[in-house]
Amino acid sequence: DPSRAAPVREAPAPQRESAGTSGTGFFVSRDGHVMTNHHVVKSCKTFEVSFAGGEKTPANVVARDAANDLALLRTSLKASALPAFTTRPRIGESVYAFGFPLVGMLSTSGNFTIGNITATAGLADDTRHLQISTPVQVGNSGGPLLDQFGNVTGVIVSKLNVTAAARVTGDMIQNVNFAIKSAIAVSFLDSNGISPNDTRKTQTLDPATIAEAAKDFTVLVTCR
Repeated sequence: DPSRAAPVREAPAPQRESAGTSGTGFFVSRDGHVMTNHHVVKSCKTFEVSFAGGEKTPANVVARDAANDLALLRTSLKASALPAFTTRPRIGESVYAFGFPLVGMLSTSGNFTIGNITATAGLADDTRHLQISTPVQVGNSGGPLLDQFGNVTGVIVSKLNVTAAARVTGDMIQNVNFAIKSAIAVSFLDSNGISPNDTRKTQTLDPATIAEAAKDFTVLVTCR
């Protein structure tokens, strides 16, 4: 009976703009490499990146991993800081998302949200993903998920298909979102010759400081 089928993960459709799509990305090298989701860029021919409120700069896709929903862009734009990756997520730890959801509707300065890691696997125990309560919207895809030190612990990828879940459970499920584990992201970078920053921060930061730091390496990704 199809009506009894389990709800499926819905990768949020890349946010729609007037003539293309948009999502979020973040710098992973001093040479202008930006990581984002494959589903953000898969249907486009031209690409641009920009810091919050800044001018758009052309970018090119240099690597794709459709299976893990990751992509790597390269641009002449440079970040003033690079985040380190941490690969030891823990249930219950605070995590933060910075990105550019709902472009044209929400603030062009970016949006910062707070939540927790609620499971160390995704739907159907998908071990590539983290389940998080951190609120995300269309356009957050590809953005960094940060721990309490400001290190990247995941890449925002999707949210539960609430409509499909409601048909099965009769309830509107809240705050069930997913991120690709940083270990998957690091493996993708390694396979493409990129050595990510491995100097992890160890001092706990307040959320406002994490948000300010995220602005230095997170960009709006626009493609057409």
